[in-house]
This record gives sequence, C-alpha cells and structure tokens, in this order.
Amino acid sequence: MVCDADFRAVRLLAMLRELGLRCPQDCSVVGAWNTPWCNLSTPSLTSVSLAEEELARLMVLLSQQPVPATPTELTVTPRLVERESTIAIHDHERNPI
Repeated sequence: MVCDADFRAVRLLAMLRELGLRCPQDCSVVGAWNTPWCNLSTPSLTSVSLAEEELARLMVLLSQQPVPATPTELTVTPRLVERESTIAIHDHERNPI
C-alpha cells in the first residue's frame, strides 16, 4: 500500500496492526516525503524521498527568473528509502514466511 504522506502511512500501520496484520509479512506499506515519522513508527516506514531540498532550491531559482516564453520542464528524481515496513519480492520468494 502506498500513501501520499508518511503520517498517513504511519496511521495505516497502526490500523493494520489493530486488524491483526503484520508488516511486512502480510503486506507492505510505503509513505512519501521521508519525514521523521518514518523512524518513529513500528515497524520503521519505507518512504519515497522527493528531494525536498532540491525542489525548494529550484523554486527559489525559478522565482528569481522572468517568466519563460515557452513552458519549462524540470525533473527531480525520487529515491526509495527502504525500511522495515516493506520486503523485497525476491526475499519473500526465497524465504517464505
């Protein structure tokens, strides 16, 4: 399961635990933004880091430029920060739980 924010994913982990489900044995949970919530949860939350510092730097740079005559496309590459709330498929196939 993928959530649009870490704080929502942490709440999802708690709800799954209340239902008797285990992460990552029964399902995997991934959040977004790689916030401090990730290390506060049990299990620790896998999250997608969206390079917030890079995004902020680009926004500042763009805000100081005149509006371009043509649309400008910028790309920021997200990074998966793996923690305990997920298990790789190949690990699960090799060591079924």
